[in-house]
Amino acid sequence: MGRRAMKRGWICAVGAVFCAAAVSRGGGASAAAWTPEGLRIAASASPTRVTVGDPIRFTLAVSVPDGMTVSPPAVGPRAGVFRIKEIGRRSARDAKTKREEMVVLYDLRAYRAGEWEIPPLKVVAADGKGGSAKADAGPITVLVESVLDKEAKDIRDIKPPLSLSYFPVRPAAWMAAGLCAAAVAALLLARFRRCGIAAASPPRPPHEIAYEELSRLEAMALPAAGCLGEYYMRLSAIIRRYIEGRFGLKAPEMTTEEFLSAAGASGLLDPRARALVGDFLEQCDMVKFARYGPSAEEAGRAFGAAVRFVDETKPAGHAAPTGGAAPAPSAPHGMEVGGGSG
Repeated sequence: MGRRAMKRGWICAVGAVFCAAAVSRGGGASAAAWTPEGLRIAASASPTRVTVGDPIRFTLAVSVPDGMTVSPPAVGPRAGVFRIKEIGRRSARDAKTKREEMVVLYDLRAYRAGEWEIPPLKVVAADGKGGSAKADAGPITVLVESVLDKEAKDIRDIKPPLSLSYFPVRPAAWMAAGLCAAAVAALLLARFRRCGIAAASPPRPPHEIAYEELSRLEAMALPAAGCLGEYYMRLSAIIRRYIEGRFGLKAPEMTTEEFLSAAGASGLLDPRARALVGDFLEQCDMVKFARYGPSAEEAGRAFGAAVRFVDETKPAGHAAPTGGAAPAPSAPHGMEVGGGSG
């Protein structure tokens, strides 16, 4: 009886092994997951220490070889504790390395203090033969600090009113001092009028200042010296200051998306001028924040777009000045800057 039980046990064990082998063969019928070889992905956030509500510039850079395509992440209005909004995207092909480059910019804001992780944003890579896979650059930790004073435990009480003992001078003395001051002011005013002092000259028009600053920037030849980051930063600042002076929009304090939204709502810029300055500012953002390396031809086009924008939006009847106060008729690198089609 014991031998029969042992024999049955061995038979069951052998059967289980064969069943497991059969199952493993059946499972192998599905193809192995495709791995996107040659895919490069990197993410960065700046700054990584902010206060509640401050903007965080998140950059996602993806590079794939020829024959592979990549789709940007599908993001909603939130990513973890962060509000997220795409503010720029650029794709280009590097002829030397035969790779497609894509850079996507996001604006992130957190309204809760603490140390938080920006969730990894996944891109989808495909080989054009039915194979696809998701990839990401991993999470990034950001410290969000409160705007409240850490030492303050409660609202401090108001200070008591000052005692009149601090002002022992009699009211008559104060009145005498006021009359003396008024007399001195009247004498000075009369003297100024006799001398015929001219009124203060009116401020210079914003477009004249912009032309002068563009001329100085062109003379610096920063692209030829390899200083493209500084060049685009200065070029963007000139146009943003011009917009503030010309239209009253606080462009230096706005993101590109905020400015375009405000310009569209106010109706101060026509659609053509809004499209021209929008493309210009987005290209500057790609260089300043995504570390995109433009060519000399692209730098020339950016300068030309800046000059055209000033030409087309300055007050009617004001011609572009000649000489040292305005840029030369052609931008750096031989790019035309006249009233072209943008």
